[in-house]
Amino acid sequence: SQADVDARVELFSEDVVFEDPVGAAPKIGKASLAEFFAVTMHSGVIIHMESEKIIVCANEAISLTRASWGPEGQEPARVSIVHNFWFDAGGRINRVRIFFDEGCVA
Repeated sequence: SQADVDARVELFSEDVVFEDPVGAAPKIGKASLAEFFAVTMHSGVIIHMESEKIIVCANEAISLTRASWGPEGQEPARVSIVHNFWFDAGGRINRVRIFFDEGCVA
């Protein structure tokens, strides 16, 4: 729902950079990220993420995450990913980098 998109976007700073170095173009700014979340959440793809371990150091955090996604009613892709979060002085997420490779796909 749009309320879900709005709630997620509020976690981020205005000048956020959301980067998936595996190939997607970075989403820069809250408006770009809101559009990305809206398209993703309204695409019919079911996404589930569960952090297995979170490591925090100063204004950064790493989350080792088990994820699955795919269309409703179909077997989802299962991936182990690493999120790298950077936080601004106000505690909002300022940068996200997501890493995985072919060895992470189950």
